[in-house]
Amino acid sequence: MTASNNTKTPKKAAVSQSVKGSFAFDMDSLIHVIQPSKSADGSFQIILPVFNTQVSVKAFPGSKNLTDNALTQALIELRELAMEFELSLSRTRKTSEITRLNDARGQAVELSARTIDLLDKSRFYCEASRGVFDITMGIVTPLWDFHEGIIPREEDLSEALKHVDWRMLEVDKEHNTARLADPVARVDLGGIAKGYIADAFADLLKEHGCDCAFVNLGGNVLTIGSRPDGTSWRIGVRDPAHPEQLRAVVQASSMSVVTSGLYERNFTKDGVFYHHILDPKNGMPVETDIGGATILSKKSLDGDGFSTTLFALGIKNALEFVEERENLEALIIGLDGSVHMTQGIKSLVQLVEV
Repeated sequence: MTASNNTKTPKKAAVSQSVKGSFAFDMDSLIHVIQPSKSADGSFQIILPVFNTQVSVKAFPGSKNLTDNALTQALIELRELAMEFELSLSRTRKTSEITRLNDARGQAVELSARTIDLLDKSRFYCEASRGVFDITMGIVTPLWDFHEGIIPREEDLSEALKHVDWRMLEVDKEHNTARLADPVARVDLGGIAKGYIADAFADLLKEHGCDCAFVNLGGNVLTIGSRPDGTSWRIGVRDPAHPEQLRAVVQASSMSVVTSGLYERNFTKDGVFYHHILDPKNGMPVETDIGGATILSKKSLDGDGFSTTLFALGIKNALEFVEERENLEALIIGLDGSVHMTQGIKSLVQLVEV
């Protein structure tokens, strides 16, 4: 997903490159020396290699005419917050808070207030999805390897699925503790953490007086205010069949735009297409007629928390699901290339000819 600054919508758009995999440097040491840089348009930008992607944040002086020092300080604090989230929420880091929770074998673990808050809020989305989205899929997801095209053995999936049920996660907000009632279960917040992080970034920038900014965490974009000239930000949505091209452009001001697509991680083996959105009922890629789903909302957490649900519901039920919820709109692209929208987003979308 990219911001589009042209009056004409291009058929192709440059997209930020993922930095998945190992870095050629020690990220933990380097990130603390990454500094915001000033652009010719008067904004300050910082680019951070965190959360298994490339995060970019651009802040403008805005209506409050923030000084260079104010914008720099805001982005430096955001940099430190990003590293705090990286160190606490990663499922693969041996010392992260989530790893400590997963390795506690059913014992209660004291965690930071932010991690407890995210765990608690995640349960709401699990329940609202009726189990389609489940943060205890952490024992199933490592069985798949979408880079090497490895499919789990049926018996391994069957055994892992015995330990998938979000209701086994217990959160005590008063004492900042959490536990997994099943000692084998494992939490994976990869499907919701970026939304929570994007909202936290926005809150921090607003606390510094920033009312004009653009936050991009890969598929999660959050805008603060409008562009400096007063017009809406233009967010490009990829064509699931041709991810290097745009299929639509969404106009957004003070809104979150979250896009998920089957093109993100997938492989084909023996003529069968496998994608990364897994069904908690059987551990296999969810059967769907959706190729890509974009959610427009006030909070990025809503976009992340509900995106997986839309794929499982399919086009018709997904549109009904979104229409039933306030402050939520959706743009859905079918596997057949068809485009579907909820009523509230139609005036904000410009389709791109394919």
